[in-house]
Amino acid sequence: MLPSEGLVEPDLRQLAAAEAARLRTRLGTSDPLAIARLLGVEVRRRRRRSRADADAGIRSEYSTDPPAILVYDRTNASVGIAHELFHHGQCRGLLAPALCALSGEEAEACAHVFAEVLTGRRGAGDVD
Repeated sequence: MLPSEGLVEPDLRQLAAAEAARLRTRLGTSDPLAIARLLGVEVRRRRRRSRADADAGIRSEYSTDPPAILVYDRTNASVGIAHELFHHGQCRGLLAPALCALSGEEAEACAHVFAEVLTGRRGAGDVD
């Protein structure tokens, strides 16, 4: 089972997938870094993370003010960026209201689906 399966209602997973596809179409690219730039989200990379973050498996983070994505794992940078773009969309109201209202495990599961569709990599969205 993928991280996105079984944690939320199928309708929310489908909605997250549809929102990722809509974003790809609207912006004319599936490159998460290009999408971040188009949306005004700064992307930074850092090789080191705290031990607590590493132990928890956190490979990327989103901050809202100013909007920025911090990616720790260079090998999956595009997946981490795509995942965090879901959270950016939530915070800025760029996604369907049902997705913007999610939090916790439901939001993370939908971010997984969103990253999978945005990057075209089934099973790729397993970042936090």
